[in-house]
Amino acid sequence: MMESLTHAYLRLIDKLEVNDKVASCKAVLLHQAQSRNIKPEEYMAQHREDIVKIYKQADLSVICDLMDIGYSWRDVMENYANNPMIINEYDDAALIKQYTDEVIELVNAERHKRSKTDFVEASDAFERIKKNLSKKYMDDDNSFSEYHDGEIVISMLVNEGYPEKTVADVLMKNTEHDEIYIKSLMEKCMVVKRAYSDIQAAPPLAKARNEFDVYRSLAKEHMAKLGIKTLSYSDDMAIFEQLKAIKLPDKFIRTAMLKASPVANEPGRKNEAYVEAVLSGDSNHSEFSDGLARQPVVDVEQEYKALIEIYNSKLKKKGITDGVKEGINRVYFDTLAVKELFNKHYSEADIVRVLKEFSPEDAARSFPGYTLWVMTKARKLIEKEEYILSKPPIILPEGSYSEVTAQGFAPKDIIISLLQKRLELNPSMRHVLHKNFVDKDLAESALSKYPDFDLDAMRGVFANFPRAIILSGSKMAEEKNYVENVVETAKKRVDKQKETNKESEQLKEAFRQKQDVLHQGVTGETASMKMPIYHVGRAALSMMQNNTDEMVLRKMIISNVDAPEDQMEAITNSIIKKNREVLNRMKIVEEHITSEQDKSVSARIFYLNRLALQH
Repeated sequence: MMESLTHAYLRLIDKLEVNDKVASCKAVLLHQAQSRNIKPEEYMAQHREDIVKIYKQADLSVICDLMDIGYSWRDVMENYANNPMIINEYDDAALIKQYTDEVIELVNAERHKRSKTDFVEASDAFERIKKNLSKKYMDDDNSFSEYHDGEIVISMLVNEGYPEKTVADVLMKNTEHDEIYIKSLMEKCMVVKRAYSDIQAAPPLAKARNEFDVYRSLAKEHMAKLGIKTLSYSDDMAIFEQLKAIKLPDKFIRTAMLKASPVANEPGRKNEAYVEAVLSGDSNHSEFSDGLARQPVVDVEQEYKALIEIYNSKLKKKGITDGVKEGINRVYFDTLAVKELFNKHYSEADIVRVLKEFSPEDAARSFPGYTLWVMTKARKLIEKEEYILSKPPIILPEGSYSEVTAQGFAPKDIIISLLQKRLELNPSMRHVLHKNFVDKDLAESALSKYPDFDLDAMRGVFANFPRAIILSGSKMAEEKNYVENVVETAKKRVDKQKETNKESEQLKEAFRQKQDVLHQGVTGETASMKMPIYHVGRAALSMMQNNTDEMVLRKMIISNVDAPEDQMEAITNSIIKKNREVLNRMKIVEEHITSEQDKSVSARIFYLNRLALQH
């Protein structure tokens, strides 16, 4: 069988001689402490980072090596979280978690670096391989799409040698597959890559310890003889003939090929049907139809784990280090995940099973009847989103809130009508109706358009919208007074905007008045051709002295300068820039201390003295 992940991790750690390096480092620190007459434990604590650095470098190296061998990112991370070497140094769970998070950040940075470096070449390789394989499957129906995709990915991983993340990034950019399908496909292909790594690491036939070693040893010789990096059905047929020639019993041949054959483990392939075809000596390749699954299958367990992994990654990018697994937000994200599983038509029984098996025990203890409760919330969420999105366009009459409702339109009709207009401009918003910005935006828009909107009625609408449904009973901080906070925040923002608009009008009028004053006594060509921008600049300077908001200032300049539109931004920038220089000089004058008694002052100081006295 393939080497277990834990065993592979420990083997690579032993290879790096980490324990010896740590022991050597500690011996040096102990000697330094004694020579400096410092307590060893204090000195060790001061230099703990020197020891931690050894572990960190080793973990980074080993984790990257494991993924290069063919273990998937998710499997490596799950194993690493349960077996970090740092537990030899720390007994504080918080310190261990902090350390493992730092290592994972280093690994992510390294993967990103590799992915970025290889991406363009990998994209070209993807197109080339895809084009070559498209000829092979020209007459095939597309029901074997996962198998075809798998061939491309395996070729990129094994033949071309690109890292897992680079290939995943290329698929995300160059295909229409969703993130979960790609994650599932990559995990299956990494199993195949690991099978090829095991073949290359196989011992000579004479030293084979079991049937798996026997298969791998023969496969290694076969590949070396033909100069190939990957195997096919025909190659497995040839290896099978060799296995029979050395009289390996059929039952061992079957188990060896099931577990150790990379071809048998390709995505989209039913490995038992494949092995039976090989053992029967079917040289007509009927195994292609018999041994391939006709659906690109991502099972419910993979789908659920992938969703939680995506949510977890997004939280950590926001600096929420607890992520989904330990946080009180688990119920929130489990509800989202179950909604996705329902939408992808997994059976209720499968969803219940995966929730019971993989949702953490602390969530189940905190919420009695947890699984049933999450399922109910998810169904309610789906029904509400379907209701909102399936409504025919609501055309509201002109008028105030009172006038619109008097004509038979309910408060929720007004809110949904506003949402429909948002969806016309941004269709992708239909997938995130549960996000809090949706409710905030709609509440603000409603109050802006209908200042007399009944606030209690608005609260009632948002209490039955997707965000409130998903937060209900979650015990998250946001749940408390959620609807009240949405309405109150929107009301404050609308009131503030009204005040800003009022101030803007007042400033606009003041600006015009300043221009009128500056124009007094100026006549003829000079006033009509050269003076307006100068006057605008003087008025703008006065406003800048009063700390007017720059956006308001820019609007005032633009509305009062007579110039071509394509020159407007340059003129505005020039006015503001020169006025800043003037303000800076005024500040220098204001802060200048005169030194009139000093007869040897420079011309600049003499000038500043005069300006300061006059000012």
